[in-house]
Amino acid sequence: MKILIILVLSFTLVLAKDLVIAVGENSVLHTISKKVLEIAYSKIGLKPQFVPMQINTAIVKLNAGEVDGDVSRVKPVSDRLPNIIQVPVAINHIEAVAFSKSSTINITNWKDLEAHKFTIVKGAKFIDYATKGMNRSIVHGYKKALENLNNNLTDVIVIPKKSGQMMIRKLGLTQIKIVSPTLEHHDLYHVLYKDNSDIVEKLTPVLNDMKRSGQIKRIHDAYHTYK
Repeated sequence: MKILIILVLSFTLVLAKDLVIAVGENSVLHTISKKVLEIAYSKIGLKPQFVPMQINTAIVKLNAGEVDGDVSRVKPVSDRLPNIIQVPVAINHIEAVAFSKSSTINITNWKDLEAHKFTIVKGAKFIDYATKGMNRSIVHGYKKALENLNNNLTDVIVIPKKSGQMMIRKLGLTQIKIVSPTLEHHDLYHVLYKDNSDIVEKLTPVLNDMKRSGQIKRIHDAYHTYK
């Protein structure tokens, strides 16, 4: 009887273990993805703990199994890391664009950046891959990148469009504008540590239903400051 009680208690503790999911600090994209996932997880009876951390730190911790998930990542990133599994329903998207104070700079593709002094942000992996080998500087955080641009320490920065627009508004940097079309677009997917395949199976139909019903779009529309 004592053994049975211990086994029941142990099983209960396992079930009660909080899922820890990383969410990027100061990222409007991760804020939107988090809202989608809060609703999706509630539909399967779970309430994860969303922990803010730097984007580049989060993916390392996830691949090492130190956190259970990350709110959303581009598929090329999850494909390169062996311990990460993806919920196969896009819940967000990300666009890389160039920002500048100069009215004469016009970037039309990645190669055009080579003619300018430009900066990217550590942790934006798909931008890192696209500009690898170019003469670029790398800083921590969108705020730092925009401050450097505003202070003429760089000519161009390449960061995710929505995050850049949100931070520009927050900092009141009225001279900084987008100077390129979308250089690259990726859908974003919720990713989990490989031991959580059961959660992937539960979330997939829920997120598909949310997408078909327009619920995910409505969540996005509620957060869009810029059209």
